[in-house]
Amino acid sequence: MLVNGRRRDGALDIPNFVNSQAESLRQAGWEVVFGVVDDRTSIHGILRNVRRLRSEIAQVKPGLVHAQYGSVTSAVGYLIKGPLPLVISFCGDDLLGTPNSGLL
Repeated sequence: MLVNGRRRDGALDIPNFVNSQAESLRQAGWEVVFGVVDDRTSIHGILRNVRRLRSEIAQVKPGLVHAQYGSVTSAVGYLIKGPLPLVISFCGDDLLGTPNSGLL
């Protein structure tokens, strides 16, 4: 599962709903391994993530790549997947936009 986040002291810092989804998949019998995209804002960071994640895929040998969010994360997923299927979870505002706050 490819997610936006950070690793801090070996622990993942990712959204709670992603952890919940991964736990549900595990309970259904799937093995879930996280790949973390820790920089989506610079070309250097994106390329660094692509290189690292390609290496991780070669080690883990997953059956598919599941990208959380349809933005840069899904583009990174496309670049690293090789012949694997790519599943993208669009998580709300990546398709619908961010609603205005306030009275509007």
